[in-house]
Amino acid sequence: MITAAALAYWLAVAYLAADVACSESSRDYRDGAHVLAVVRARARSSWARYDGTLLDALTEPHQHAHDCRWPMTWRHGLLGVQLVTDTLPVEPWARDALWYCGDYDPAETCAARGAVLLGTVRHSFWGRVKKSELLAKK
Repeated sequence: MITAAALAYWLAVAYLAADVACSESSRDYRDGAHVLAVVRARARSSWARYDGTLLDALTEPHQHAHDCRWPMTWRHGLLGVQLVTDTLPVEPWARDALWYCGDYDPAETCAARGAVLLGTVRHSFWGRVKKSELLAKK
C-alpha cells in the first residue's frame, strides 16, 4: 500500500515535471517529453550534482526552466505522470541524453562538454554515447 507521504512526493514530482515541460517546450509536447527524458537520465546517471532522485534533478538550481508562462494543459500533466512511471513517449536515443540546447544557446554550448549529438526535436539533445553504440542499439 502506498503511503500518503509517498503519494504526495510523486504528485509533487509529476507537477514539477509538467512545469518543466511547459516552461522548456511550451506546447511542443514531443519536445517536452524529450526534455523530461534528460531529467530522468540525469537522475539515473548519479550525476555529481544530483542525489539520484527525480525531485532533485527537477529542482537543482540553474538546470531547467520553471514557472511556465503558458497555461499548463492536461498534456503537460500527462508528461509529468509519464516521467514518474517511466513511460515517456521518446525516441530510444533520448534515454542517453544528458544535455539539451535550444535555438538561443550558442552552437558550441553542448558540444563543448565533449558531448555527441544524439537527436533533435525542438531542442538538440546531447550525450556521452558514441554514434556507433547508438547504431548498434537499432
